[in-house]
Parts: sequence; C-alpha cells; structure tokens
Amino acid sequence: MAEEYYHDRKMMKWMPFNALLEQGDHLKELLDAKNKEEKPLLSDDQLAELNYDLEYAYISQKEVRI
Repeated sequence: MAEEYYHDRKMMKWMPFNALLEQGDHLKELLDAKNKEEKPLLSDDQLAELNYDLEYAYISQKEVRI
C-alpha cells in the first residue's frame, strides 16, 4: 500500500545544497585545487637542455612527446 503514496522528488531534494551560489563556487574551487598538480621546478641547466631538445626536434621535424 505504501507504493501508492510514494512521490519521487527527483532533483528537488538536492536543491538545498545549491541554495548559496557562493558556497557552490567555493566548493568547486576547492575540488579543482585538490586535483591540481604542481609544476616541477627546473634548474637553469635542465631548462637549457629542454630548449635544446625542442629546438633540435623542430629543426629535424621530429615528433616530440611532452
């Protein structure tokens, strides 16, 4: 008998979580920052070597995988 009175609210039940737009934006920023990877710090020698390899690949028309 309980099945006859059940009314699915679908997405309405999630509406209170999006009530404050600023809160949703802040939560999105936190999740994005959590998944962000830091760039590695390279020394001057490593940067020079990388630039040389890229220049060589460009001149010789070779494929580069980054």
